[in-house]
Amino acid sequence: MTLSPEELEALAVKPTENLQAYDLYLRGKSYARRHTRQDLEFALQMFENAVTLDPSFALAYASSANACAMFYCTWGRDQVWVDRAREASGKAVALRWDLPEVQVSQAWVLYAAELHDEAVRMAKKAIERKRDCESAYYLLCRALFAAGRYQELVDIAETAIDASGEDYNVYVPILNCLGAMGKEEALRNMRQRRMTALGNHLKHVPEDARARILLGSDYAYLGRLPCAPTKPQFFTTRLVCIANWAESRMPSMLCVNPGKPGTRTRCGLAAIRISFFFMMNRSSTACSRRGLPQILVRRWARFREQAQEPALAYSLISIPSAAARTLG
Repeated sequence: MTLSPEELEALAVKPTENLQAYDLYLRGKSYARRHTRQDLEFALQMFENAVTLDPSFALAYASSANACAMFYCTWGRDQVWVDRAREASGKAVALRWDLPEVQVSQAWVLYAAELHDEAVRMAKKAIERKRDCESAYYLLCRALFAAGRYQELVDIAETAIDASGEDYNVYVPILNCLGAMGKEEALRNMRQRRMTALGNHLKHVPEDARARILLGSDYAYLGRLPCAPTKPQFFTTRLVCIANWAESRMPSMLCVNPGKPGTRTRCGLAAIRISFFFMMNRSSTACSRRGLPQILVRRWARFREQAQEPALAYSLISIPSAAARTLG
């Protein structure tokens, strides 16, 4: 195998001389991939402790910027998170402007500021220098989706999945794009691939609540039985266990009020839990089987129109929509 000049350069440069700071940085990246409120807060603590130990640690500043931008996009539209992201990214640029990870942090700041085309341009620059740069393809796909550049996203989907390795987050904007384009067959196939990726991931990181929620939503959407199809109660039990486990990790997520500020991603568990029940309870009345999923579809549709983050809204509405389709 032949390494590129950029890869050789990256291997030659130590990100930090402080081993404790580097350990905190690696742990912070692991938490940040999960995207939950608590995990992002933990990640930020790790990155901040890392730069306290080594104020010249550019990668830790860049990852801190990424986490702040993710928090802003996912958990609260408070401008302070964008300001924190911009400040951390600026410090990373001042230290090592040439690192692709630093360019990704700049792209995250642009994305949080809703400068999606500029975010795409910056993410592509980072990928040119380092194909498997942390979260680069995930951000590129998110930015392309937010910019309405669906075909471009579809065109790079396979490359993005291959380059992202164990980061299952890259599937989210790809699935959203396929759904928005009405490519139902491709959407089903991609969900099945994500289920495999999530299953493999959870073998190594069983405490990842976000991964379990995404896996549960895929089961619900596909109506896939993880056991003997003649015993659907096992399917119900399996899926409810997924929701119960995730709820025990993040109780605040069980919320069915999508209009409440700051809770737009917390609706997922309730939708999953209710959809599971109505998808598998075929013995209940027609009103029960069809009524509540349809109500959920209408509520999530209204929520989707008002949401500031269309990618998240599309993910949430797909769950009760799947239930309604399955129930006929």
